[in-house]
Amino acid sequence: LKKGIPQDEVLEVRCLGHADFGGIGQKVYSHGDNGVTIYRIHAENVEEIMSEVIRAADSAKILSMNVSRPTLEDVFIHLTGTRLTGELHEE
Repeated sequence: LKKGIPQDEVLEVRCLGHADFGGIGQKVYSHGDNGVTIYRIHAENVEEIMSEVIRAADSAKILSMNVSRPTLEDVFIHLTGTRLTGELHEE
């Protein structure tokens, strides 16, 4: 199932506040609690978009950035447009 997602990597960015990552990578999903927003940006090579992500987050404070492979939850979101739990926003 994971191979069904066309992008190879996911950049997870945790920010204090809101950032506009629309147009960076293939898909951007976000959800958040307590003022922290978690963005999952799908791209073929996240190293190529990291500097663009940092510039786009100028209105928010980046708390962490992690690179991973797509998860089963990413597959679920890709197929259904919703998270398994909680609210999800597509940017």
